[in-house]
Amino acid sequence: MKIQTKGKKGHVCAEDTFAIREVVLSCCQYPERLEAWASVKRMEQEEQQRIQKDALEKAKIEKAKAKEEQQKVEEGALEKTMIQRAKVNEQLAKNQTYKGSEIIKGSASEGKEAEMQEKEEEVWREVRGEGNRRRQSNRLERNNRTASKSY
Repeated sequence: MKIQTKGKKGHVCAEDTFAIREVVLSCCQYPERLEAWASVKRMEQEEQQRIQKDALEKAKIEKAKAKEEQQKVEEGALEKTMIQRAKVNEQLAKNQTYKGSEIIKGSASEGKEAEMQEKEEEVWREVRGEGNRRRQSNRLERNNRTASKSY
């Protein structure tokens, strides 16, 4: 018996019926072959399920690692900001002049404070993921301010 393949003649349903009949008769006549075939297919299916489960578990682990790395990056940026704030406070303390009970801030101190505040805002923008355009425009503004002050 020859079974038609995808050719010019098309498909005949009777062939499918005869093929199924042969399979059923073979399974009834040789149950040990059926059992061997079923055990091989069962092992293949279990192996495929194990591979899928391992892949899902690996994906979960990678996702958790990525999340942990992102948190470390954010914590590092926050730590940098805190260090910069401490430096700003230290610089402000150095630049302050005391006159009696009144504190007089020099113009250099105010400029440094504004500059440090801009740096702090820049770090926070980086933490929040804001783009390079804003940083570039801030640099241009700073350069323009310093250029106009020097003339």
